[in-house]
Amino acid sequence: MTKQRIKINLPLITTRDEAEAAMNDLALAANNRRALAARMDAAILTIQEEAAPGIAACDAMIDNKSDALRAWAEAHPEEFGKRAGTVFSYVMNNYWDTNYRGGQGGHFHFHYVITSAGATDAAALSRMGWEEITPLEQNFVTTQDKAVSQSQTEPAAPTSAAVSASALDGKQDSFLNVSDPNLLLETWKPAEDGNGTILRFLDFGGSERSVTVRTPWLHLDQVTQTDAVERGNTAITLDGDNQFSITVHPWEILTVRVVAKQQ
Repeated sequence: MTKQRIKINLPLITTRDEAEAAMNDLALAANNRRALAARMDAAILTIQEEAAPGIAACDAMIDNKSDALRAWAEAHPEEFGKRAGTVFSYVMNNYWDTNYRGGQGGHFHFHYVITSAGATDAAALSRMGWEEITPLEQNFVTTQDKAVSQSQTEPAAPTSAAVSASALDGKQDSFLNVSDPNLLLETWKPAEDGNGTILRFLDFGGSERSVTVRTPWLHLDQVTQTDAVERGNTAITLDGDNQFSITVHPWEILTVRVVAKQQ
């Protein structure tokens, strides 16, 4: 049923008698509307009461059959290999109730990553997804980057108090280490106010725990926890000058400000 608004064109009111007659008509229309609304609510309630037992019976059957099928599937995993598998992906939907046209212009690219395992590991699947959408970037490090070992003939460059005097390992090394693989470093960027840099972590583990973060090549002056827009400064105790621990809550997005020592 479509709701429609009916507009009635009436002559202008010019006398007191016409005004009183209009007020009487207004009161009558309001009373009639309340009566009709009450009848509609009563009808809806009656339909709900009549349909409730049937809906409950359908819900119970859905639950029971789903549980039975799940138990059978877990007991007979080999049966799934005997039928062709089809995966459906409903990637877009803009068929909303109002104010949106059923279509979108432009070009879209969808990327899928498919894996299989004997059991579902939500944290591992989340890591895999992030690794796929943020692939490893490759770059060359040269002596001018002051991050590789210098030869015997090259003079030693002055060492900043904020950076370790050691050179990067030629095979592998990291500017930041996180002790828990289920805590993702999503962002490391300059702070909006220019005071230090911002680390933003995303938890996949789903439990409260303490995680250690280490910056082997950066000597820290202070570390604080902020909100998502980098406000507030709750101090985090340093362990030495390049390591600290943070308390992570389930599925939390955690923002931390780190300030390096001045030269």
